[in-house]
Amino acid sequence: MKIRNKIILLLLVIICAIYFDYLKNNRLKRLSNYTYKTIAIFDSFIIIHNSGPVSYFYFKSKKDEKLLLEVYKKCDFLQKGDTVLIEYSKEDPSVGKVIDFCYMKKHKGKDYCNCLDE
Repeated sequence: MKIRNKIILLLLVIICAIYFDYLKNNRLKRLSNYTYKTIAIFDSFIIIHNSGPVSYFYFKSKKDEKLLLEVYKKCDFLQKGDTVLIEYSKEDPSVGKVIDFCYMKKHKGKDYCNCLDE
């Protein structure tokens, strides 16, 4: 490989690293400013070969929109229809995170939750 090609490849790697760091920080910034807490319903999880497990939760925003939240975590201890507590961004409702996977056990009396938030 020529030196010119190596330099171009190195620049592309650096640019990609900076871009992904920006995306991560932007997501965290949106979550830290203005957030709402609400409950979400667990739908399903799948395991994607390249990126790992993804769990899907449905919730209603303050504007009564039905939205989908993707969480990159294997939630096989949850069954379809279980309730979790989430926090989502006021600016962009598609940005959110699950705060309490054991919400049903604590508040609804369901006794199955064997999870610890990682």
